[in-house]
Amino acid sequence: MATKAGQKIPVAWALDADGNPTDDPGAGLKGMLLAIGGYKGYGLAVVMDVLNALMTGSHFGMHWGDQFDPTRHENTGHFFMALQISRFVPLGEFKQRADQMTREIRGARRAQGADRIYLPGEIEWERKKERLIRGIPLAAGVVASMREQAANVGASIDV
Repeated sequence: MATKAGQKIPVAWALDADGNPTDDPGAGLKGMLLAIGGYKGYGLAVVMDVLNALMTGSHFGMHWGDQFDPTRHENTGHFFMALQISRFVPLGEFKQRADQMTREIRGARRAQGADRIYLPGEIEWERKKERLIRGIPLAAGVVASMREQAANVGASIDV
């Protein structure tokens, strides 16, 4: 999306093919995307690969191949986990503590210029509600690419 929109990406997002940090999204896709959150994000990514790939027999790490090759077999694994909270702590207590945690996070001192503190997924939830009303903003390059792909299969799009 950043390439099609003619935008740069943060330097901490990717390495180019030579292993150097880059703000060029195209160079980053030819190199390697970095885990969000530095070494902790890297650790979480490895755990997710164990759960989603090793435990399901699907591709992991560098075995994915070219993600832009439409002829390749995805071999994607998924991991789902369900917990019965009441097996760990009474449900009422959990809800009370979750509410307390939410209030404390939102009430924490904010960085300069920040008008509020969001919980994980909250920005996306609000963005979804807004886009269901107003639509999804697309860069001109993205629209052009969509029209080209539609034309390749004999379809048209109206954006």
